[in-house]
Amino acid sequence: ALREANARQAGTETPEALRTRLRTRLGELNTQLGEMAGDLLFGVDSRGVIIAQVGGVAPPANAGLGAFPLVQRALEGYVRDDVWAWNGELYRMAARPVVENGQYIGAIVHGKRIDDAFASRVVSRLSGASLAFFLREQIVGSAMPNNVGAMAEPSTASRNECA
Repeated sequence: ALREANARQAGTETPEALRTRLRTRLGELNTQLGEMAGDLLFGVDSRGVIIAQVGGVAPPANAGLGAFPLVQRALEGYVRDDVWAWNGELYRMAARPVVENGQYIGAIVHGKRIDDAFASRVVSRLSGASLAFFLREQIVGSAMPNNVGAMAEPSTASRNECA
């Protein structure tokens, strides 16, 4: 689908059948990621134009992400990650090139919303850390470890020994 999208003349709209085909395939692949499925997923052509999107508000025709450094680097062949504020929400983004016959024909851009569930997944992989993500003045996601290193209520015996 990305190869076909690249074959169209610059500035012309991508046929809806092609957009639908890529959107369906992105959805299938995203489902395979289980709990790490993206909340926002883009398939972009070699110019960075959004050909298909899963999740989020649909972009206008011929909208592009090619000016974003994350997408630029993916289109150059690098796997990269970033954090984006997108439509008032915070996302952990990752992008990778799509390669066909040794040529970069586009990129897949994956976004996972940063919220309490995301923060909990990160905290579960850290040792005793508390975590909060901010978007301006607002906390958009936070988590604390489950009683790791938390002070327990002293027993009656130990309270009496202190008295």
